[in-house]
Amino acid sequence: MKLYAELPARRTRQIVADVSAVAWTALWIWLAYLLHQAISALARIPDQVTKDGDSLRDSLNGAAKEAGKIPLVGKELGQKLADAAGVAQSAAEAGRTGSETIGTVALFTAIVVGVAVTVPILLFWVVARARWIARARTAVLLRAEPAGEDLLALRALSTAALKQLRRAADDPAGGWRERDPATMTALATLELATLGLRSR
Repeated sequence: MKLYAELPARRTRQIVADVSAVAWTALWIWLAYLLHQAISALARIPDQVTKDGDSLRDSLNGAAKEAGKIPLVGKELGQKLADAAGVAQSAAEAGRTGSETIGTVALFTAIVVGVAVTVPILLFWVVARARWIARARTAVLLRAEPAGEDLLALRALSTAALKQLRRAADDPAGGWRERDPATMTALATLELATLGLRSR
């Protein structure tokens, strides 16, 4: 299987395209990672709320337990402190929920940005490269066959631009119909050169 053209100019363009596609993908994956990190950093606020809420809840629960030992007012005071501990617990839960939401948003945003930008380019690149590899493989097989020149010339007639055909031969269609050796060779060479392949 031939991955790159034989002619330097076409091969250079292919290599540049391959490197560009990989670099583009790597760049956007890195940017998506940075975006994920930036959004995730916002979770520090709800994380701190969770930490402070848990700490306050524990302190208030401890105080409520101790207050319950005070004669006369202990029970009522302990209940008030326990209620306050419940509020602190709610704040801590809200912080946890906020942190989880930020984490989800960060991940989803990074994936969307990375996929939306890179996948279309990668699909175009993969399809273009696969198409060239298939055409080049067929052309190389035909180039090695005695009757292959005829088919290569026919393909050049059907796909090449008129200006290219006129440069290859004065009457490319007539020369092909008459099996003129010079025309056949010129057309086959044109088809191979279009793919970046040598005539032999």
